[in-house]
This record gives sequence, structure tokens and C-alpha cells, in this order.
Amino acid sequence: LVFCFFSYVVSFLFFFICS
Repeated sequence: LVFCFFSYVVSFLFFFICS
């Protein structure tokens, strides 16, 4: 569960940076 949450955060940050 923690890994999934971490992956979600990383994806969100990556999307934010790309934007």
C-alpha cells in the first residue's frame, strides 16, 4: 500500500513538473 501511495505521489510530481 505504501509503495502504491509513493508511486502515486511520484507520478503526480512528475506530471506537475512536466506541466
